[in-house]
Amino acid sequence: MTFLFILILGASVSSGWAGLPAGERFAQWLNLPFANVARPCRALSREIIGLQVPPRTLVFNADASYWDSYEANCAPGIASVQALYTKVKRVNSKIIIATVPKRDAGGFYKWACSWIEHPRTSTQRCRIKLNQAIRSGCTGPNCYLIDSDAIYTKHTDIADIHLTPAIWREEMLALWRRLPWEFLYGR
Repeated sequence: MTFLFILILGASVSSGWAGLPAGERFAQWLNLPFANVARPCRALSREIIGLQVPPRTLVFNADASYWDSYEANCAPGIASVQALYTKVKRVNSKIIIATVPKRDAGGFYKWACSWIEHPRTSTQRCRIKLNQAIRSGCTGPNCYLIDSDAIYTKHTDIADIHLTPAIWREEMLALWRRLPWEFLYGR
């Protein structure tokens, strides 16, 4: 498959809060047009409504389920992960998706995001269930999973939920090297 387009979903990391978003970096490396619909504090359960995935698209979802992990009811977040997989598979596109890291947003971000997408709980009570849905849906050659906890474990010197631009560049370069050739350029 030759990609025609990259669609970037997510919250602050994907929107560029901490520097050039990983999805935009991939678009540059592949020399492809992209649409970055990510917004700080945005949850996938709110983003998936009305989302259209064109054929031959690489969907890049680094952090769209993060704020869903704070919801009191896990069902909408889980349903949004499943809906995203369905939309990607329906048009035979591909997805790079990350698990939800065990990272407390901290008081400032919870306060700032309460103006946009109010977190319903003070802890990530839905994180485990969301990660189960993310892992179980990422099957076959059209999905590549990023383990967010492994990235944060590797970079223990970062206390914030946002990694530095230099770390994201390093991690995306490592991902680029790990991706099977067939994922990026094959069927």
